[in-house]
Amino acid sequence: MVVSRCHEAKFIEVIIQEVLRKLNLKYIDIARHPVGINSCVSKLINKLAWTGSSDAIYVGIWGVGGVGKTTLAKAIFNHISSNFDGSSFLDVGSQVSRGDISLVALQEKLLKDTLREKIEVSCVDHGIHLIKQRLQSKKVLIVLDDVADVEKIYSLAGGKHWFGPDNRIIITTRDEHLLKCSTGDVKYEVKCMTESESLQLFCWHAFKNPLPPEDFVEISESLVTYAQGLPLALEV
Repeated sequence: MVVSRCHEAKFIEVIIQEVLRKLNLKYIDIARHPVGINSCVSKLINKLAWTGSSDAIYVGIWGVGGVGKTTLAKAIFNHISSNFDGSSFLDVGSQVSRGDISLVALQEKLLKDTLREKIEVSCVDHGIHLIKQRLQSKKVLIVLDDVADVEKIYSLAGGKHWFGPDNRIIITTRDEHLLKCSTGDVKYEVKCMTESESLQLFCWHAFKNPLPPEDFVEISESLVTYAQGLPLALEV
């Protein structure tokens, strides 16, 4: 009877932890009209599921500005974050470069997101130590968005030995060379949208419809050609 109650208690604890994990899921707003995003998400999820390594897997997403790297990373984050003990999406480049948030604050946010507790970091080196110490035994998903400096990667998710084998780190950047200098296992280039996808996205924003009105077909096609398949340009 004692053994049975012990197993029952453990089973209840597992259920409680799973419910808490589901309740703490963080979903990020992607885009009003995520045209063409699903196929890219499927391709990258297959890469993230790669089991050919006993280490954490780093995936680098790169492409020109405005091509949709952040949108893709957000969609993947929303799709798979429930499979991890903790997850964190960090806007690295723009915030740090503007001075709105320090690297130490990003380390604190990373620890808070993944561990679900507030942890004070005194300096960057202290943050590196805490990340390695506290996250090595956790299964976490980390997204470092808009990275322009290898040092930022090292300070937040420096090396495979920091994490266990089930961890996934996604890095988005405009600089393919940066991924070569970091620990990226898989690289994925985000290409510009096709002509049909571009027209559909433009029309959703301009006309609230996937196709242009008859009187606006010619000008819509001209604007789509001018935007050259860049989602940000099409939206603007």
